[in-house]
Amino acid sequence: MARPKESSGTKQLTTEERHRVRVLYFDANKSKAEIHDITKYTKAQIRTASLRPHPTSGRGGGGGE
Repeated sequence: MARPKESSGTKQLTTEERHRVRVLYFDANKSKAEIHDITKYTKAQIRTASLRPHPTSGRGGGGGE
């Protein structure tokens, strides 16, 4: 299915890319601007990755408790 024309075209980060952002942000204490300079990810991608420390698929989920 084609992406809608009004879409920005910015791809979602992979799990590995989100992990890299979190390591830079939380462990290396890099600012979001510094992470952008290092990775070239958009500020929105960095913000989303740094606010969601435990990514999920968004489906199902329950932990079987």
